[in-house]
Amino acid sequence: MNKISTLICLAFCLNCSLEHKDKETKTPLLAAAPVAPNVQHFTENEENRGLKACEAYVTRVCACSDKHLNYKEECELARPLPGSLKFQIRASKAEGNLSRKDKVAILASGRKTIAKCIEKEVQLNDQICPRP
Repeated sequence: MNKISTLICLAFCLNCSLEHKDKETKTPLLAAAPVAPNVQHFTENEENRGLKACEAYVTRVCACSDKHLNYKEECELARPLPGSLKFQIRASKAEGNLSRKDKVAILASGRKTIAKCIEKEVQLNDQICPRP
């Protein structure tokens, strides 16, 4: 059942993405959105703290899922977060045909991933999932 739900969500996201892309070609205002003049890259400290936060969240929720089965799905959803953040960090440093707008979007996505890891870790119940 979980795999079916995931596939439905992915199909929905793909559909929304395609609809958004279609709207961009029809609406010139979206294509001409202003881009920040200076792209604020990840600092080394931000990268390290973000990766540690995501890894700590995954470790904690997955350790908790061993004892409490209702955290099993959350553990499975959390596992890709550190890898995703590593990819976003590498992509933000890439050279090539990326526009400023693309780099800003990648950086924003990476920062949202970091925030999600921190928020989710804080939301875990300390009594059920104690901190190491």
